[in-house]
Amino acid sequence: MANFGYPTPNYLPQNVAQHEQSSKKSTSRPAQADDIEAVEHKKEDENLREKRFLGAPIISKSSTSGHFGSTSPFFAEIKRCLNLKLDGVPSKNPTLIPMMVEKAAEGIIEEGKQIGKERRAEKIASALREKKDAGMEEVWKQCVYLYTSENFLYESLNSMMKSVGDKEQEKIWKNKVPILGPFCLLLMDNPFKKETNEKNIIYRGANMVAEQIGQYEEMAKDKNSYKSFQVYTSCTRSRKKAKALGNTLFIMEVLTGSVIDLSPYSKYPKEEEELIPPGVCFHVKSAEFDRKKNRYTINLELQKKIS
Repeated sequence: MANFGYPTPNYLPQNVAQHEQSSKKSTSRPAQADDIEAVEHKKEDENLREKRFLGAPIISKSSTSGHFGSTSPFFAEIKRCLNLKLDGVPSKNPTLIPMMVEKAAEGIIEEGKQIGKERRAEKIASALREKKDAGMEEVWKQCVYLYTSENFLYESLNSMMKSVGDKEQEKIWKNKVPILGPFCLLLMDNPFKKETNEKNIIYRGANMVAEQIGQYEEMAKDKNSYKSFQVYTSCTRSRKKAKALGNTLFIMEVLTGSVIDLSPYSKYPKEEEELIPPGVCFHVKSAEFDRKKNRYTINLELQKKIS
């Protein structure tokens, strides 16, 4: 295994399995909660959930330009499937809200049937339908709460998005668009969003081996090279919490309003979650090893569009 000139940290991924095992022991919760408000383990001291906040970003498989630009083909397919104009979103056209909520609820129930979690899905759908006529702000708050709760939505959505760009998987993910696409569109359509030029720093932890670090090092050499995120990627504003996960810290400088602040309406607000949607572009500024802290640091620069 090449090491790209970096020393090997004393807690590289051979310890990951052991770490995950101990994590499972310390975060006991029922495998199947029967209610959205079911008791979930208290997070007063709030470590981040590894399932959501640990792992290197999944990069677009786009083979032509190497990035999606400002629009993910996944969201383009959702709008095509729902017969929406490119700028047709519920926050701009309130008449779409009840219809979109109903389609999202029906899709959640269908997904629940397919994965053997129909009872759970019906409760999620019922909670979403409660806000159908309450306006886009209330609908979006509920979508955030449901997405950040402990249920199958997160895994189902990201599992589908991972297939985007893979020719062999194209039929599979496109068949999922009518099922999960409406909820994805509602989650993306943040009615509170305001364009800002203020820079923001967010973080994500990962366990990475030398080959992976080398890939980011190579990307950093090309100042004009941009990639894009393929799936919803959870990050945090807390550097301290992100550092506790893995042997690598991603430090992401957000140059434009390309991320979504979920924390005000999250089930776990202390996670300080910022969500990166699919299609957001990034440039690798550096990939370095910090000898004093015995960890890799990868600096990314995020923006919605490539200028």
